[in-house]
Amino acid sequence: MKHFKKILCLYTRKEDQSALEQSMILAEANQAELTLVSVVEELPAECKMENAREWQKIGDRQRKACGHFLEKITAVASNKGVKTKVKVLDGIPAIRVIQEVLKHQYDLVVASAMAQRGLHTLLWGSTVHKLIRKAPVPVWVIKSTQHKPFRRVLAAVDPDPTNGVKTGLNRKIIEWGIYLAERGQGKLTIVHAWTPKTEFLITMGHTPINQQDRTALAKAIQLDRKNALDQLVEPYRRQTRKLSVELVAGRPGYKIAETAQELKSDLVIMGTLNRTGIVGLLIGSTIEETLERLECSLLAVKPDGFKTPVTLG
Repeated sequence: MKHFKKILCLYTRKEDQSALEQSMILAEANQAELTLVSVVEELPAECKMENAREWQKIGDRQRKACGHFLEKITAVASNKGVKTKVKVLDGIPAIRVIQEVLKHQYDLVVASAMAQRGLHTLLWGSTVHKLIRKAPVPVWVIKSTQHKPFRRVLAAVDPDPTNGVKTGLNRKIIEWGIYLAERGQGKLTIVHAWTPKTEFLITMGHTPINQQDRTALAKAIQLDRKNALDQLVEPYRRQTRKLSVELVAGRPGYKIAETAQELKSDLVIMGTLNRTGIVGLLIGSTIEETLERLECSLLAVKPDGFKTPVTLG
């Protein structure tokens, strides 16, 4: 597992405390520099034109208050020997964070997802969605109520021996899983959710095949998926004893979230890829479907060469 040199934590409200705690733990373990970033969002242009002077005063007060607040937090990190910086930025939070990553070469972005009161679901928010889609580095979104170490980690992979980009991404996901599970003295479960292609043949109106042939074909596909998964995981079995592997059938976005809930996972690790010709978008809707149902923290990992549509300009 790589050692991080620079970590950016987006801290905007008191509910982000868990994200801050995990950022400090990771920075301390890697002797990395931690930057706390808060973004003051701008009012629409028409508001600023009508009340430019008053808005300027309000904005200045808000930036000053954010700076003082973050400076107090850094004192805690400094006592632990973590080198910490504070930045208060203006603009759209996700865009400004990504621009900071591009400008200063951060290795990791940490943000927070809020748990709704009385419900298990999380509020990921538009900023988190944009960071997951467009940030060129891993984005670690931590549940606001997650204060304990990650003891049950789920790594979702999609093995494809013919695809070098996917293989590299799968390896990153597993290595992250081993690293974080071991730090929490916990267990890693590697999951591959697959959809039997015979279902698509039926729903898309292709020539019907009988049930016996469909069953035989589904078993053949399942065996192929199992072999690809075993081939991917085999090199890592010697690295950790607390590792299990699950092959589950069904729509990946649904099954990953469902399996995470059944295993009471603290963290799910997934990968994002560029669609052909379009930078910054996800392959299919797997991670979006997972987010809608996920009840725990998420780490979104990017492949080598991932291109963000965000520019410094």
